[in-house]
Amino acid sequence: MIAREDKPFGFISMKVENNNAIITNLAILPQYQNKGFENLMVRVMLNHAIDMGLENAYVNLPFYKDFFYELGFREKGDFLAVKLKEFFRE
Repeated sequence: MIAREDKPFGFISMKVENNNAIITNLAILPQYQNKGFENLMVRVMLNHAIDMGLENAYVNLPFYKDFFYELGFREKGDFLAVKLKEFFRE
């Protein structure tokens, strides 16, 4: 969750399956969209996944498909996927 002045305006969640992070939800209030908060939430979540020793991240959120593609995720079956070590290799 991300908040401003103790008022939440964004949420992200993941689950862990077979040593992989699966982003299950991403939501942000309209007035905060396209200001970098989505990117921040995903990066924090994936950094946490690396700290947990996970190898890959997957997402299947059609509304955000272009967003995740821009972050470096690529199609793998029904999901978009990225190797976590490659995601942070900038």
